[in-house]
Amino acid sequence: MVGRTDHLQREEPMRIRSLLAALLALVLVASACSDDEGTAAGDGTWPDKITFGFVPSTEQEQLLDDIQPFMDVLSNALGIEVVGVVTTDYTGLVTAMGTGKADLGAFGPFGYVLAQQQFGNMEVLIQAIRYGSPTYHGQWMTNDPSMCDTATESATALENTADGVTQVGALDAVALQVGVYFGDSGKSLGESVDAGDVSPGTSCIADLSKVKG
Repeated sequence: MVGRTDHLQREEPMRIRSLLAALLALVLVASACSDDEGTAAGDGTWPDKITFGFVPSTEQEQLLDDIQPFMDVLSNALGIEVVGVVTTDYTGLVTAMGTGKADLGAFGPFGYVLAQQQFGNMEVLIQAIRYGSPTYHGQWMTNDPSMCDTATESATALENTADGVTQVGALDAVALQVGVYFGDSGKSLGESVDAGDVSPGTSCIADLSKVKG
């Protein structure tokens, strides 16, 4: 990532820390890697431009529109250009941060761990506290019930349909089917299953210390 990040990490004025702490509800990661082509400000302290990367947690074009007001606030407060980019997939932000294409990144926990394993040149600046906790309860999907510590339990899910948000059985939710990827929300579950593209998955809650591999 661009060399200007070192200044953001070590010589960063209190105003940017306060601003980011107040506005970000995500884990912010700054890459410590340096790039000879980085453009520094005239006094050598501030860069001329910061690239802020986001993962496509919603439709890419919509997210670009949603983050623009935030970029404008940061630009006005810092007095430099802050450009928001949304990568095409989750691993794209990992690569962008690791190779110097982005200066800041809004990561989830798994993405940050993956980025550190691959590049090892990033530092957490701010971590979100949600509902009073710095961590949250996660689940993972598998079509192998033998990997679960407990028996499968009935559950429901909310699904977006043409008629609005409806509640369906978890095993009937298109988004929870093995083989359905981001952007496939328009798939008909029946058509997908009939074509052999997907199979019902099981949501597991387990002690990650017991998961091997």
